Amino acid sequence: MGGDPLGLPLDRLRQSLGLGPGLGLDSRSLAQFIEARDGISKPWLLVLLRLTMLQERKDSLSPEAYMRELSELHQEMMGLGEWWVGIEDEVFNP
Repeated sequence: MGGDPLGLPLDRLRQSLGLGPGLGLDSRSLAQFIEARDGISKPWLLVLLRLTMLQERKDSLSPEAYMRELSELHQEMMGLGEWWVGIEDEVFNP
């Protein structure tokens, strides 16, 4: 398969937030973005932050540890369910 399994999902999520793909947004800048938009109570933004932090640490982790943490975050995101239903404008048009 190849490539970074986080790359495309992160780009799509960033784009949906109006951040655009491939901006090189680091976890510190993303945390400031979340704080500035009162996003600390929005679990999908916190998962995005954790995914970004994982991506930043990827080179220091074994492939197994990276995939384990990625899988845990995926499960957490899936556990949110269809969190956007009813708040589509807020989520996809910030």
